[in-house]
Amino acid sequence: MRIVAVLTMVGALLGTIPASAAGQDSDPAGSWEMSMETPRGTMTQTLTLEVTDGGWGGTLRSPRGEAELTDVTFAAGQLQFSVVRSLRGNTVTQRFSAVISGSGMTGTISGGPGGERPFTAVRSN
Repeated sequence: MRIVAVLTMVGALLGTIPASAAGQDSDPAGSWEMSMETPRGTMTQTLTLEVTDGGWGGTLRSPRGEAELTDVTFAAGQLQFSVVRSLRGNTVTQRFSAVISGSGMTGTISGGPGGERPFTAVRSN
């Protein structure tokens, strides 16, 4: 009887480990390598997210330079942020919306040239 109780407890504890690990993996803090298809081929960018005093912040580095993230929110695996860039003399706000699952991210970019388009990202740290 005691062996059954111990085995039941061990099984219950082992069942909680993957859930805990999955919760940690969905934390967006760190560096991500993003890629998206453009008319000129695949474009890569580096997204860096960090916890700030008021919530979330970070940067997006691309061949066009580095930009600060604005309006960053993260809840229940959903990440949203905006980036304001100067493109060909015009100010453009791009909005990013993504779902984080483990060490991967899938989402869409809207605003700017090219309309809405998908992107993917993998954790790089």
